[in-house]
Amino acid sequence: MDSPLYLKQMEVGPMQNFVYLIGDQKSREALVVDPAWDVKAVLGAADEEGFQVKGALITHTHFDHVNGLEELLNQTDGTVYIHKNEAQYLKGMKGNIKKLEGGEKIKIGEVEINFLHTPGHTPGSQ
Repeated sequence: MDSPLYLKQMEVGPMQNFVYLIGDQKSREALVVDPAWDVKAVLGAADEEGFQVKGALITHTHFDHVNGLEELLNQTDGTVYIHKNEAQYLKGMKGNIKKLEGGEKIKIGEVEINFLHTPGHTPGSQ
């Protein structure tokens, strides 16, 4: 049986960060993990492969992981999934933010994503 999981890794920006597209092959919906640096290229890659970006998953809010979030929201008006201990660092996006705790799950299409709280790097790393 083929997995419904879609996963694409992209290296972007001057700090060579990894940004990921994660989604469902059947529904063709995806989320961007840590939208940074070159959102246009990330959205272009999703479009080229036939995926509609529905929002973002944030591992933590250091600048090099979220500096493209506002641009992503301007393009998609999607949902931003972030740990509740990290959400305070995102300003001006209250209507798009969904605060999560470790152990919570969301689905994109048939793909289930489990959130694991891993404090240390930041209070709300996940």
